[in-house]
Amino acid sequence: MTIDSDNWRDGLLKVMLRVSVFLGALVYVPSVYVAIRAGLFEVVAIDTIALALVVGLLVVPQIPYRVRAVALCAIYYALGAGLLIWVGSVSQIYLFGFSIAAAMLLGLRAGLIAAAVSSVTMVVIGAVGLMAPEMFLPNWSHDFPSWVVVTLNFALVNTLLTMAIGTVISAINRALQREIAARTSLDAERKLLRTLLDTLPDAVFTKDMQGRYVNANAASIALVGLEREEQMVGKTDFDFFLDRQSQLDAAPPQA
Repeated sequence: MTIDSDNWRDGLLKVMLRVSVFLGALVYVPSVYVAIRAGLFEVVAIDTIALALVVGLLVVPQIPYRVRAVALCAIYYALGAGLLIWVGSVSQIYLFGFSIAAAMLLGLRAGLIAAAVSSVTMVVIGAVGLMAPEMFLPNWSHDFPSWVVVTLNFALVNTLLTMAIGTVISAINRALQREIAARTSLDAERKLLRTLLDTLPDAVFTKDMQGRYVNANAASIALVGLEREEQMVGKTDFDFFLDRQSQLDAAPPQA
């Protein structure tokens, strides 16, 4: 597959979806088993819906890229917010994934917005007292100020990781854009040069070290009695001489 600005992120998204489905399937059964035993049927529901949606994004490639990318990020966010309430610290993994996936698939700005949304989500959940008890710092009181400390630490690490990964991805994208621009300019110059050569009445061609034709203009092709350049490329003058001599030898003698 040719890598360019139009399809390299789509390829990255496909890899992320495959990995998400594979790892999600591995952890799904034990997670659901533990959740059912603990009576956390909300976790069972959110895990089942999330895995089904990721599988759907993978097996239905007709969905536009941006829709699939936003949907995957939203799934990570829903898992992070839901597990933050019902389970605890494991939720931060998905909130990290939400911010990093946004930066990788949608750009650095989207990643930073996702990091801010994750932090605000944690603050809001803490403000209304819905966070799982294990999310509090040890030996700290279970009040909102202590939760702000937890959120600020999360926001710091999440923002740094998102900025680092998003900056690298943005640099790769800029490099690809420059390469594409240079390649487009070179192709245009080649087409112009070819047009000029084909308008010349004289034969113009190039050969390799073995004397085989590499390319030829229209006058050269007509000179040897051919119609297309492909018929000439890779042959030598000796090939054309033998063909012409064979045709002369096979012609019936004239009276």
